[in-house]
Amino acid sequence: MDDNFDLKALQEVWQKQTQNHQYTEDEIFQMLKRKSITSVKWILYISLIEVLLSVLLLVYLFKDLDLNKYHEELKQTYGDFTYWNEGLMILSMAVNLYFLYQFIIGYRQVNAQSSVKSLTQNILKFKSVVSRFIYFNLVFIIISSIIASIVVFIEVNTQLNTKEGAIVILVIILILIMMIGIVWLYYYLLYGTFVRRLKKNLKSLSEIK
Repeated sequence: MDDNFDLKALQEVWQKQTQNHQYTEDEIFQMLKRKSITSVKWILYISLIEVLLSVLLLVYLFKDLDLNKYHEELKQTYGDFTYWNEGLMILSMAVNLYFLYQFIIGYRQVNAQSSVKSLTQNILKFKSVVSRFIYFNLVFIIISSIIASIVVFIEVNTQLNTKEGAIVILVIILILIMMIGIVWLYYYLLYGTFVRRLKKNLKSLSEIK
């Protein structure tokens, strides 16, 4: 071995060269594209898991029920609220499947782009779809919770006096606020994390000439 060989000096030279490496605009674009694809992919996976869990939950809840008999029992107990409940369930599933389809399309579009302008446009479009998805689910949960609360209140109100009824209303309102807060926190932490990463990538893309 050469006595003049200095491994430490070689490492220092290599580190200095690495630190001084100037990335080209194309390299930066490719890195930002990969990061964006990863964020889009995670949003797609999360929404897919949500839809699958919803389907599995419905199958589990109704697997041993006579649906016609169950519907009639609900109708006798809750009247027109039964149709609201069933309608909302169908609407929720249909809309979430629609958004899942939009996420798949968005992923393919982001993955296929080869220019800064087209990638930026498709990330913006995907962010818009995610925002609508979150708003829909929050509004849906609020409406569903209000209807469920009304049904519960009607059912128990006949057995309560005025003071007890007021307490029940207060408890229902607090539960509603907590549920909405938990759902909002879920979307903020889960979907919001990846949306913020996309927003950061958009800012970096805008700096590429």
